[in-house]
Parts: sequence; structure tokens; C-alpha cells
Amino acid sequence: MIRRQLPAYSPLTPGRLALAAWDAIRSPEGAREAFRAYLRERFNAPEAVLMASGTHALQLALEVAMAKRRGLVALPAYSCYDIVTAAVGAKVEATFYDIDPVSLSPDMQSLTQALEAGATTVVAGNLYGFPLDWDAIRAACDAHGAFLIEDAAQGLG
Repeated sequence: MIRRQLPAYSPLTPGRLALAAWDAIRSPEGAREAFRAYLRERFNAPEAVLMASGTHALQLALEVAMAKRRGLVALPAYSCYDIVTAAVGAKVEATFYDIDPVSLSPDMQSLTQALEAGATTVVAGNLYGFPLDWDAIRAACDAHGAFLIEDAAQGLG
């Protein structure tokens, strides 16, 4: 038996969905550009890049980071397998840092060891919506000149 949970509320009416589908069929590039423009305005961003998935977006972020900073990528030892998939796709060399089992935050001693071992980029993300101490993570990265990538796939809010 297939079970489905309907959304509690959606501002989209069937008419608006049909109009969006028609626009996408009639002018796919125009619809993509309109969506990019909406995202730039909504998030006050200079640019918006549409990706096929979060894994693909993380892969691109790792490729860009590694083009600027050669070295290891520090990944959480416990996380979604797609983080490693993105690292493999980006063809980067990785090391792992431990996660505190209570807070699901990076174990700062383990993260520092990964940075001291040559990690120039760190991927960190909220697991199951648990908040991270971003100030501590940023301070560790700044102290070692490392680039920080937030994986927000499991973040809430």
C-alpha cells in the first residue's frame, strides 16, 4: 500500500501549475532564467546556479574549492553517503573527522587533527536538524586557512 502525506498548505493553485508547465514547455531557457532571477532576488545573491541535485551542487562546490586550494577535503565520518559520492565525483582526496555522538556536531579535536593533517576544505552539515556550533567550526577553519562548505541538506529552517 502506498501512503502519501499531502502538504499542509500550498500557495500553488492548479491553474498556476498549468501556467508554469506551459511556460516551461514553450520556452525552457526562459523559464530557467526567470527562476534564476527569482532566486537571485529572493536570496539577494549576485548569481544562482541550477543543479540537478544537492550531491551535484556539493560536487561543484568541492571542485571550485579544490581549484583554489590544493589539499585534502575534511568530511564528517558519519553523514549521508552522498557527501562521499560528491567527493568521489569531484576527484578530491579526503580525510574524515569524527562526529560527537551526543550533539552530532564535529568533534573539534578530530576536526583540528584533520586540518593539521592538510585539509584545506571542510564540509560540515546539520544532521537531522541538530544545530552546529558554526562559530567554533569557522574559527578552526580560519585558524588553518581552510575553506568551509555548509551541507544544508538536513538542516531545518
